[in-house]
Amino acid sequence: MEKVKKKKYRYIKGLDSFRALGVLGIILYHLIPQAVPGGFLGVPLFFLLSGYLLTDHLKVELQGKSEIKFFSYFFRRVKSLYPMLLMMFIFTIPYMFFLQKNLLEKAAGAVVSSLLLVNNWWQVLNGSSYFEKFTNQSPYTHLWFLGVLGQLYLFLPLIFILLQKLFKNKNGKKFLAFFVLSVVSAVLFGLFFSPENPNRSYYGTDTRAFSFFIGSAMAYFWPSYRLKEKINRNSRNVFKVLGFLSLLGIIACFLLVTDHSSRVYYGGMYAFTLLSGLLLMIVVHPGAEFGKLFQGKVVTYLGSRSYGIYLMQYPVMVFYEQRLNVAKNPYIHALIEFILIIMVTELAHFLLKQLVKPKNKYFFLGGSAITLVLLGISIYGLVNPPKVVNESQTELESTLAKNKELIEQKTDEQEKTTTSSTVEETLSEEQIATLKEEFGLNEKEIAYAYKTSGTAVGDSVLLSTAEDLIKVFPKMNVDGKIGRQVYQAPEILKEMAATGQLHDTVLIGLGTNGTFNSSYFEEIMTLLKGKEVYWVNVHAPNVRWQNTVNDTLSELGKKYKNFHLIDWNKEAQNHPEWFYDDQIHPKPTGVKAYIKLVVEKMSGK
Repeated sequence: MEKVKKKKYRYIKGLDSFRALGVLGIILYHLIPQAVPGGFLGVPLFFLLSGYLLTDHLKVELQGKSEIKFFSYFFRRVKSLYPMLLMMFIFTIPYMFFLQKNLLEKAAGAVVSSLLLVNNWWQVLNGSSYFEKFTNQSPYTHLWFLGVLGQLYLFLPLIFILLQKLFKNKNGKKFLAFFVLSVVSAVLFGLFFSPENPNRSYYGTDTRAFSFFIGSAMAYFWPSYRLKEKINRNSRNVFKVLGFLSLLGIIACFLLVTDHSSRVYYGGMYAFTLLSGLLLMIVVHPGAEFGKLFQGKVVTYLGSRSYGIYLMQYPVMVFYEQRLNVAKNPYIHALIEFILIIMVTELAHFLLKQLVKPKNKYFFLGGSAITLVLLGISIYGLVNPPKVVNESQTELESTLAKNKELIEQKTDEQEKTTTSSTVEETLSEEQIATLKEEFGLNEKEIAYAYKTSGTAVGDSVLLSTAEDLIKVFPKMNVDGKIGRQVYQAPEILKEMAATGQLHDTVLIGLGTNGTFNSSYFEEIMTLLKGKEVYWVNVHAPNVRWQNTVNDTLSELGKKYKNFHLIDWNKEAQNHPEWFYDDQIHPKPTGVKAYIKLVVEKMSGK
């Protein structure tokens, strides 16, 4: 009996490589999204692995016992999440308290919901987005993962116990039950998906459980304790081939899949999880010897520290990128951030070790003192968050809100009457003089802008210019929205064409919020065939994909005679005084420069 026990609880060495693969995908997705756009798929690897191991362990626990002690099992699982989570909070909250107070003001909700393991639903209700890789991003956005995981820790043993009562010795039916649950979850993942706001689909426990349930289903037909240590050479070779193919497939998905692709939600992530399940099956099989190929010190270290690395990576990146210009050398900054993440993670592990298993009393006393001080600051900072009055941010928010209302009002007026009838036929001398003085335009440029019926589509940067843009281009339909990305433009343009708002002159201001591939650009240009397209490039020095987006626009635009690039980045790069604190949204003086550049380019072609 003892011999069987040891076999059933064997340590699976290859799992460190599986964890390392997942955490590397996630980190690279955050650090270099332009190179690893599909790295967010590292998350399903962790859900899959958790579902497999927990169900496998539940099956082992049940042997020799009449029942599973639910509360005992649940608390054993959950308590493993808290030590490093608390350490992350007592590292990051004091940092924000002293150095970045603006981030601490709204941190309490994220912290409390994370400790209660409901952060994913808190973010759904509060509108936070995992894909808004932008300024003022919360350092705790990534904690939605713990909410889903903690809730699945609660539900899994309940489902397991129920299935045990229904199908006591029928593992085939238990496998089928978990498989059906995974399909239902995957269907919900697609049903709740919205291109405009994928939060409900991406964060929901019900919509993300499919990876976990696939792992649970695997535990019934591929239990770790029944896998033979010795298999023939042909079988071993087949396992190796399948292992390498599945590994290459996962890496290819990391490099090629994009987070905004609807295919991810309509079966893509489910298929990816099945592919990952194949790799996991081969890794856990002792006879396949596939795990031994990835047992280097670096992989083993990353796998063993994967949870801590996951927790620390997002705060480090948010703090770092709000302090430094990362656009000029994104890969160098990514390397620096990666090193910082490892250093902070290691420091947290060292401090935890001194609290739990100190080498001597001095280490214990020192670690306890440091922890208590940081904990005290953290609690004080959360209970009494500093009231940061950021006049720059307040002014920007006011401008965006006012311009949004102005656009909506103009749209309502256009629905009641034609654009041309709302604009006088000629400008008075006084109006011309005002536009000359305000924007530095000449009469030819003013006349061109005044008579041009155009369409403008963009993100919050374009939205911040809307009032003056409409003043100079009174016949222009302006549609700007916070957080808008390039991949959303085709649907917007189709809708504008259907409602008669898409004119022959089109101004686009997109790219600030994320990279895009050639297919979206080509789809936009196909929709705008026969129209003159003017695209304002990106000035966002603290955003790592600035140069990638601008280079992509420059390169792809060469293929189209009707494409005209407006180089706002070149115009603005030596004028930090034009911008609010984020160095992205222009102040009134920057807006004047923006409008002047747009008019000069459009009127002169």
